[in-house]
Amino acid sequence: MAIFPHWRQYQEDVASYFRQLGFDAKTDVALKGVRTSHDVDVVVRSKHVGFPLFWLIECKDWKSAVPKGHVLQLRTIVEDVGADRGIMMSESSFQSGAVEAAYRSNIQLSSLAQLKLISADAMESQKLSHLYARYGAAKELFWEIPKCARIAHLLRTDAFRENEVPGLAILNFADEVLAKAHRSAYPISAVLLNGMETFNNNSEVLTKLESLMGSLEARLTWCMTERHNWPKDEEEAYEQAFAAMNTSLGRP
Repeated sequence: MAIFPHWRQYQEDVASYFRQLGFDAKTDVALKGVRTSHDVDVVVRSKHVGFPLFWLIECKDWKSAVPKGHVLQLRTIVEDVGADRGIMMSESSFQSGAVEAAYRSNIQLSSLAQLKLISADAMESQKLSHLYARYGAAKELFWEIPKCARIAHLLRTDAFRENEVPGLAILNFADEVLAKAHRSAYPISAVLLNGMETFNNNSEVLTKLESLMGSLEARLTWCMTERHNWPKDEEEAYEQAFAAMNTSLGRP
């Protein structure tokens, strides 16, 4: 087992915590910005397609409080590489100037201990917002695709594979569940195909909808890559749909 110096172990501990929350976190990452390159302690990204989450984290394993200059530097890096948020981590607090520099910006100041206390719900809320954005993008693309193509690629409720939820059913289900989850109107009950699904918290919603949205996004992507083969009319569309239902075509 590798033995790290204290400062490096702190980076690894921070990255490990974000991984436990379901994010992809890497340490000691070199990033190229608009103006220059930067070495970042921890980079956190979403594992999902569509609207990727991108956070930069600087870890200060110091005995003294972090000064303002380091917060300003992180703000500059976040802007230069186009990250969504920057997080400055320190177990020894921050100087008043550092707190002021982070105020009303996309920089968050925290310790690992504080993060563990407050971030679980916050992270789930962030992931829920991210999921809602994915739902919106998928819905927009779904209705941009011609009806015949949606039939042929098994996105409608009148033609779909056994054990596969139709795309339209996913959108309707996600619309109802996400609207209620946004209001924290738990428990949430909603019908998916012929069955009732019940959720008691954000975590349960995320587990179910991330899987469904991933499936829908994969099918929408496949449909778009095959647009040169889209059917010319509904008769051809249903022929393609029935062929897809009854044969293995290696589709998502």
